[in-house]
Amino acid sequence: MDDNLDSSNPAHVAPISFSDPEESDRETRAETLRAQAARCRRLCSSVLDPRTRDSLTNMAEEYEAEAARLNAGD
Repeated sequence: MDDNLDSSNPAHVAPISFSDPEESDRETRAETLRAQAARCRRLCSSVLDPRTRDSLTNMAEEYEAEAARLNAGD
């Protein structure tokens, strides 16, 4: 009997995953992008220079748009 299939020895049983690994990666990436967007927005609230604020706002919007694309499965 193959040790990897021996259910009497849990140390040798491979974990079963029902989620799509690619979907999980997209979700993780989308969460990371949303966190980056939130950081940009927090920084924006403490910056006085208008150009820097605009840059941070644009970056946040780009991160959020990419996160939305990932969530949509694109």
